[in-house]
Amino acid sequence: MPEYRRKQPLPALVELDDAYHKMLTAHNEWVGDITERTLRVRDQIENPDGVLARLEGERATAVRENGENLISLTKQNAEMAVNVAKVEEELAQVREEIAEMAARSEEARTKARGDLETLEESGRQEGRQIKQDKHEARLAIQRYELGVDEEPTEWVE
Repeated sequence: MPEYRRKQPLPALVELDDAYHKMLTAHNEWVGDITERTLRVRDQIENPDGVLARLEGERATAVRENGENLISLTKQNAEMAVNVAKVEEELAQVREEIAEMAARSEEARTKARGDLETLEESGRQEGRQIKQDKHEARLAIQRYELGVDEEPTEWVE
């Protein structure tokens, strides 16, 4: 029987080899993670004071940062309080100015009403006077036409 030699590997063997290498790589990563965790736990067991010191340092850092934040917020709060006081003062001034303007406006309205009433009354008086003058002129013309009086000196149109 003749012996057959293949020059290229079978595709199934290539896939199997790739899968094996992927599995081996994943296994090595897993072993590395386990080893790292084991060393950390061993360090914590063998050196608890170091772990406590690290935790105390982290706590001290957090307390310091919180204190700095509190100081910063307190300063901002004080600045905002000053700004609010300034705004309230400006608002009070604006309210006073508005009240003064309203008072002046009311005075101007009252004066304008008085002036208008005076003008209306004087207009009414002038109107009455004109009516009276017209009436007198008509009477004078009628008397002239009737021959009772001489020619009127003032003619009203």
